[in-house]
Amino acid sequence: ATAVATASVVTPASAYSSLSLQCGYNETQYDAIYLHCGNPNVSVEIEVSYPSRPNYKFCTSYITPYRYYLGSASAVNHAWFNGVICGVK
Repeated sequence: ATAVATASVVTPASAYSSLSLQCGYNETQYDAIYLHCGNPNVSVEIEVSYPSRPNYKFCTSYITPYRYYLGSASAVNHAWFNGVICGVK
């Protein structure tokens, strides 16, 4: 069985600070990361495609920018903002 990390693990923007990450899906040599940028008063839904769980969804926190650790780069296919607004602060 493949272990799937939940994307709810949030790291402050200072984590991975030595990396030049763009908003959206990023891969480092080892990690898959989603960088949520945008209005800090809006929580959005991010969809993650894991091989064993292709339609995993989670809502971002209201504090941006935040980097969401999605799992090992080899265990994540891709992640994207799917257009769903979870809430407005």
